[in-house]
Amino acid sequence: MKITIAITTAIIMSANTWAAQPSRAAEHKVTVCIAREPAAYYLPHAELMASKMFAAIGVKLNWRAQHSCPAGGAIQIGISVKTSANEFPGALAHALPYEGVHIVVFYDRINHSFSGEPATGILLAHVLVHEITHVLEGVDRHSDTGVMKAHWIPADYGQMLAKLLPFTDWDIQLIHAGIQSRAVRLAARDITAEMASTGHFSIAFP
Repeated sequence: MKITIAITTAIIMSANTWAAQPSRAAEHKVTVCIAREPAAYYLPHAELMASKMFAAIGVKLNWRAQHSCPAGGAIQIGISVKTSANEFPGALAHALPYEGVHIVVFYDRINHSFSGEPATGILLAHVLVHEITHVLEGVDRHSDTGVMKAHWIPADYGQMLAKLLPFTDWDIQLIHAGIQSRAVRLAARDITAEMASTGHFSIAFP
C-alpha cells in the first residue's frame, strides 16, 4: 500500500510539473474507439473535423474501430440508429463524464436535424467533440458559448456551416487538466493491478 501511494504521488507531481509547461500541450493524445458501421458514410468527414477542432487546442485524437479498441484508457462511442423518443428527449448524444469511458451518439436524430452532406457530417463532428469534451473534462457542465453550449440555437447551427464552433478558454483548461487526471488514474490502476497479480511491484531503472 505504501509503495502504491508513493508511486501515485510521484506520478501526480510529474503531471503537475508537466502541466506547467505549455509548450508540451500538443503532446496530449486521446484514443477514441467508435462503432463505424451505422454511420459509416458521414463518419470519416466528421472524425476529420473533430480531429481538427481538438488539434487546434493541442489534443491529438487517435480514432480506432471498436473491434480494434485497445484495452483500457480509450473513450468508447456507440452509435444509435433507432433511438427511443423517451431516451434523453431532444438530445443528440449522451456521455458519462464521471464514468469517463462511454458515449452514445443518437445518429438517427442527427441525420434528421440536417439533411445531406456536408451538413450532416458537420453536425456529427460537433456532437462528437461536445461529448468527447464531457468525458475528458470529467464533469457534467456546459459553457455559455461555443461547442460546449448546452443547447445550440439556429445561429449556432448557421455558424457551424461557416466555420467550426470554438472552445472557450475555460474548456481548454479543463480538457488538458482532465487528460492529465485520466493518465494518473490509469497509471495508478495499472500499478494496483500489477501488485494484485504478482504481489509486488518493481521499477527498472536504465
